[in-house]
Amino acid sequence: MATQQLAPVLPVVHAYADHRPVLDVKTRWEPRRVWCTRTADHADAPGQEYVVKFRRPGTGTAALISEVVCHALLQALGLPSLVAARVSVGERMARSYNDARTVDYEVLPGLHFGTAWRPDVQAGPPESWEQLADPEELVRIWAADCWLMTPDRRTYGNILLADPDSMGRFHLIPADQSDCFLGSGSLQDGSYTGRSADHGAAPYLDLLERAFVERGCVALHDMARRIAGATAAVPTALKRVPDEWWAEAEVNQRDLAACLHERANRARIILEIEKWEGLGNATAGGHLFDL
Repeated sequence: MATQQLAPVLPVVHAYADHRPVLDVKTRWEPRRVWCTRTADHADAPGQEYVVKFRRPGTGTAALISEVVCHALLQALGLPSLVAARVSVGERMARSYNDARTVDYEVLPGLHFGTAWRPDVQAGPPESWEQLADPEELVRIWAADCWLMTPDRRTYGNILLADPDSMGRFHLIPADQSDCFLGSGSLQDGSYTGRSADHGAAPYLDLLERAFVERGCVALHDMARRIAGATAAVPTALKRVPDEWWAEAEVNQRDLAACLHERANRARIILEIEKWEGLGNATAGGHLFDL
């Protein structure tokens, strides 16, 4: 796995038809499956379905900033990611949403955030060791979340199970980065900057401890190096965010960049490397979890 060069901007796709909600239960951001095309006149219809989170003033826009920035940084770290785009919603489509009261808020014309719909994935997190094609993927996702202060990776659907191998074991894709930096509210009001100094590791994922016992800390050391290298991608990640989103959410770019650099400098401490190495030494490569 290598750190990746980032494209300077996310592509724009053009929404033209609503399909359905992503989930049958109401969720915080109420994402929708929406048909989008590459061209503004929709000449390439039917195009492709995207899971769209619509921009809302304040914390809703901060959530989209978090999505764009963290999608870029996960790419820079070499982690798998969904195909992301800025989703353009025209006046007519926004009006159709609002007239039909499709969602419980006003859909604004302009740019929103979306990822290409993948019918081939399952919602995680993984529930058993036997589901994991590569347990070190769990370590890498957790390490990235430590850097990005992701509080909710254990939430249903925030890890996707993808690309099963011949034994039915899955690879992992981190999904939903709307609440990194200790939540969109914390990002929007700037409180994450003061809280970061005392904030350590991300919440432990199920099976994480077993991954360290069974596989050791090679992936964790590698991620510490990659986090340090990925700071070079921070300017590009910030530039991917539309200018109007920064203004609308009142999020300070310099503060966000400084926080990411400061946490990268403390990566080995935040990742608790000595603790996990101690666990490996204590078990001496044994299979503590074999029952």
